[in-house]
Amino acid sequence: MWLLKKVVSRFLFPVPFCLELLVVGLLLCFTRRQKAGKGVVALAGLLLFLFGTHFFASLLLDPLENRYPPLSITPGAPVPTALKDAKFIVVLGAGFRGDARRPLEFELDDDSLARLTEGVRVSKVLHCCKLVVSGGPSPGGASSIAQVMAQIAQELGVDRRDMILDDQSRDTEDEARLIAPVVGQTPFLLVTEASHMPRAIALFRKQGTHPIAAPMGYRTTHGQPFSPLELLPAADELRNSERAVYEYLGLAFAKVRGIT
Repeated sequence: MWLLKKVVSRFLFPVPFCLELLVVGLLLCFTRRQKAGKGVVALAGLLLFLFGTHFFASLLLDPLENRYPPLSITPGAPVPTALKDAKFIVVLGAGFRGDARRPLEFELDDDSLARLTEGVRVSKVLHCCKLVVSGGPSPGGASSIAQVMAQIAQELGVDRRDMILDDQSRDTEDEARLIAPVVGQTPFLLVTEASHMPRAIALFRKQGTHPIAAPMGYRTTHGQPFSPLELLPAADELRNSERAVYEYLGLAFAKVRGIT
């Protein structure tokens, strides 16, 4: 099921989906349905253009990123009442390069490293919390995302005795299931991208746990004046659109299975 989910979702990402439409349209152009083929080709081009614009990518991401407000925790400030009972900070793993020839921090992709950095920062403010890092084995099997995250966290000053590793999870559903017995009924901070937070919160709550959203890694901005450049396509915006589509697909898949 896990592999099928990963494979099917890839075909529905913005660039592959637009290319699939383009191929279908071109094939139709060589049949009697040329008018329909030209329409499909035009639709593929239009969608690819839209997915690549800041304006459209933000429309997709905003409902996800604004579901939970940012968590304001700063050194020296009083700890918010809602966090006083929290005993764990759970950092969800993301991508993993697993190249042992490179420095340790380059084994994690940018998303995993950003999540870990935020988790470590919060752990230094809330000294009483255990840091839970998650992520299963790399494709090569030499190490897991959680093990690499733990090593980097140690280098950043977190005591190894204050960390708990989940090195078996392959996705967020696994993480929720395997971490639930660790945190029990105790409130805990959940650190992941703002766009990923709605799905992560839903999956953890389904396991009967009580996560407190600590979103980071925002991809959209607010309060800035409109610029015509927002209507021009860019590679970064395609990646943002892909991120949004990935999350919507994950939420839909979980809904169909009755998980959320």
